[in-house]
Formats: sequence, structure tokens, C-alpha cells
Amino acid sequence: MHKYLIVFILAISLIIFAGCRPSEGPAVQQPTADKDITEIEAHEPGQEVATGDIVWEVLEVEDLGVQLTHERFPGILEAEAGRFIGITFFVQNTGDDPKVIFDLTAIDDTGRTYSICLAAFAFFNNQDACVLQEIIPGIENTFNAVFDVEVDADRLLLKITDLEIPAGEAAYIDLGIQDL
Repeated sequence: MHKYLIVFILAISLIIFAGCRPSEGPAVQQPTADKDITEIEAHEPGQEVATGDIVWEVLEVEDLGVQLTHERFPGILEAEAGRFIGITFFVQNTGDDPKVIFDLTAIDDTGRTYSICLAAFAFFNNQDACVLQEIIPGIENTFNAVFDVEVDADRLLLKITDLEIPAGEAAYIDLGIQDL
């Protein structure tokens, strides 16, 4: 119980201090030459993808619009970069050692990268939030993640890893978004 209290306090602290945008700079990293997504082999949503001992599957991709609201939360969160894209995904650890999801990265068609919008988790159930979640071997997990992406992003890839630090193996899932 003590471990979960610490994780909860850390998550709330990150939400309060980080939000969707770090205070020192933009939420989006500018394009870099090594992130040309036209040359990246990407898997389709609904397809299981293994990176090391971690199995991922994107179950749903949804354009959540420019603001988030919730009937039990007295506030509105407005997108700072442009619009919110939400994903629901499955993850399972088939190895022997627990792993932790610290963050996920999305890359758009121009090479801009996006981290998870931590402030958006206030609009979801705590058990659905994927940041700072321990992935226990053999347990199936379903989580939500929200990204605040530029409105002109025409394609979005989700970078998934083996959850090692540093990551030893990575793969990409094409989230589309042009059709949303």
C-alpha cells in the first residue's frame, strides 16, 4: 500500500508541475533529421507487437478535440499544442522481471515528438493512467494515454520499447490520425 501511495504522490506532483507543457519550453520537440517517419516500418493498430519481453497492442485511437472535460471534475483542460489524441492500449510483460512505464513518445509526420500529457489523467480513472505503472509478468493490462499534438500533424506514430533503461529494443505503431 505504501508503494502505491508514493506512486500516487509522484503522479500528482508531475501533473501539478508539468502539465502538458514543461515550464521551460514547448511541449513539442522540433523536427530532427533522424526522425523521418516515412522511412520507419510501423505496425497497424490492433496488431500485437513484441519489443523484448513486452507485448503491446493499440486498441483504440481517438481525436479528443481541443479541450477535455469530465462530469466529476470541475474544470477544463485546453490543448496547448493543438488537439488531444487519446489511445487505449494493451500491454503485457512475458518476462520474469517487473518493468515500469515511465512515458510514451509519439512522433508526427514532420518529426516532432510528443510526450504523454500528464494533466489529462485528471479526466480518467487512476487505474487507467499508464505513467509510472509497474508491469508485472503474466498480468494483462489496459491503459489510456493522451498526447497534445499540433493541429497540422497528419500522421502519428507511437514509439514502444522493451521498457529497459535505456531501451534496448523499439518498434512503432501507426496511429494514423488523418482520418480522425
